[in-house]
Amino acid sequence: MLATPIDRQFPARVGVVPLAAPFDPADPASIRVRSVAAHSLGRALERCPQFSHVSDISTDLPNVGGLEGLRLIAARYRLRYLLLYSEQIEDDTHLNGWAFLYPTLLGVFAAPGVTVESRGLAQADLLDVRTGTVLLSVVEPMQVSELQWAIGAGRAHARAQAEEADRAAAVLARRVGQQVGLLLAWAEEAGQGRRAPVTRILPAPIAPTPTADAPAAAAASASPEHGAGQGVAQSRPST
Repeated sequence: MLATPIDRQFPARVGVVPLAAPFDPADPASIRVRSVAAHSLGRALERCPQFSHVSDISTDLPNVGGLEGLRLIAARYRLRYLLLYSEQIEDDTHLNGWAFLYPTLLGVFAAPGVTVESRGLAQADLLDVRTGTVLLSVVEPMQVSELQWAIGAGRAHARAQAEEADRAAAVLARRVGQQVGLLLAWAEEAGQGRRAPVTRILPAPIAPTPTADAPAAAAASASPEHGAGQGVAQSRPST
């Protein structure tokens, strides 16, 4: 597989797939992830010249999961490329210093004693459906941190995460377009012979250990007696 050249066909139709877990359409993605993939990521990709048409993909179609499930879904949509969108978020919401006012009961309504905080990654992977090759992967960090009152902190956190995911999706779309452009530029230069891949081999970090007989044989072949004996044997005429 590594010795096979990459067959690229751009501009091309691409499908945006929202996933609950990277590279696996078995579990249904949440409504928020599907909304980010369709709205923020899909619409931003429509401005990329490398994609002639951007289609929203539903993973509700029957599939076997994994890469084979993705290829089955792409075959139903008749698409050559899929852009897989997924998120990984770790929630770290905690009480802050304002929470010491909570025992007064009034502090529950007046003090922002909850810090809603989360960190995560938004990931986009471009899959060549025909060969199963992942052409590129781009990742954008996400972070949310703000002070909130105890009442309504969950809703505020969900809203902040959605806004941060929209921002990350727009960045991912721009980076995907740039990466595809770099791949095409490299392919054009390599095809015209202006830039050929160069293979450089690093030496082994440890020299091979000689066997027990190797040093003795090498010393015998290098000794003067051994060389003189060989010379006499070679110059002696046959009878």
